[in-house]
Amino acid sequence: MLILIVFAFGIRMSYFQTLLAQSAAAYLSGELDTEVSIDKLDIVFFDVVDIQGVYVEDKIKDTLLYAQEMRINIADFNLSESFVDLDEVRLTNATVRMVKYANDSSFNFQHLIDYFASTEEDTTSSSFSLNVRKLALDDINFKYQDENAEKTNFGLDYSNLAIRHLSGEFSEFSMEGDEIRVQLEDLHFQEQSGFALSKLSAGILYSPALIQLDKLTLAYNNSILISDQLQLRTPNGADDFSDFVNQVYFKGNIRNSIIDMGDIAYFSPSIYGMDVKINLNNVLLSGPVFGLRLDSLDLSMLASTVLRGNFQIPNFDKPDEALFQEEIGLLQTTVIDIQSLKLTPFLGGEDYLMLPEGMAEAGNIQLVNGHFTGYITDFQVDGDLTSGIGNLSSEYGLRFFVDQAGILNYQSGLETGLGKDLIVENLDL
Repeated sequence: MLILIVFAFGIRMSYFQTLLAQSAAAYLSGELDTEVSIDKLDIVFFDVVDIQGVYVEDKIKDTLLYAQEMRINIADFNLSESFVDLDEVRLTNATVRMVKYANDSSFNFQHLIDYFASTEEDTTSSSFSLNVRKLALDDINFKYQDENAEKTNFGLDYSNLAIRHLSGEFSEFSMEGDEIRVQLEDLHFQEQSGFALSKLSAGILYSPALIQLDKLTLAYNNSILISDQLQLRTPNGADDFSDFVNQVYFKGNIRNSIIDMGDIAYFSPSIYGMDVKINLNNVLLSGPVFGLRLDSLDLSMLASTVLRGNFQIPNFDKPDEALFQEEIGLLQTTVIDIQSLKLTPFLGGEDYLMLPEGMAEAGNIQLVNGHFTGYITDFQVDGDLTSGIGNLSSEYGLRFFVDQAGILNYQSGLETGLGKDLIVENLDL
């Protein structure tokens, strides 16, 4: 009886709780042959659990997990009815390393999975429910690395991610089948590539084949993106992110946003070198990055450039096979804007287009009701072009194509018969 009374009072003391936790950690260390330790455990009235100094080694005795503090606020629990409701879980100043070492086929936490995995089939029908109302992360460092994968020279390397100072709040959790829903507020971090997320807030639906973001606000580096709903479909699951520009399918809208092409290069390194900022007033998205449909597009950039219409981004990995299907409601620009647009990835070593000096007199250039259809070496154009040095239009458009000798030719867009191929007005020679 005396032992039970002492235990009942002792279990309420932080010192005694810590001693029990450290004993359990020492037992696991012996079982796993890797260090597991806890500096302090404090349980207050069975509704607040404060754990400090948690350390777990991986299978080569490097850091798998370190957490300076983990605080758990318990809202309600009933072990006989198999449920625990947590009001808040807060993780502060933690480091998590998920590494697949060279010449190894499994990650560094596989020994934990093997140890806790049951060797017997579970035939019970009971289930345990764990509900978390809020998960708060404060200054988390996360590393995901596959040392067997080839490293990229620029941009986000999805096989070698190193995230620092990650903070944010997750709430309104729910799980149904393979779908997870959560409300995310003010997530921010820095990644070793130079990519810096300054704010991410959204209602999130996650499943292996779909990531859906509702009421999205995304700010990173020099860009900010706002969307009422944005979907990323991954038919093959997470493997599709390794070929992001071809396999991840977008659907949704973007409005009132600023896109820095230098930031986009972190996801699509083929456009590295561009630095223009685009004011994206509105667009409807559908498809993968290479092949992406941009409908009801309304954007502006540089000093005077405006573009409105329906477009499709071609596959820039294979420029000669890239199909363009562009419908231009309005394209407005100036020679100064054209010459200040950095086009490094597309000019064979040059950064900017250099136009003849006389073109400066063109002033404000506008193209309305225009179309650009075809490939770089064989395309057809039409539309009504106006400028300070004359106006151009066409009844059926013009076809441009490169012949076998590599010479650019043009002909009427009308295959048979006669039409007004090129109509010139007020041309200042």
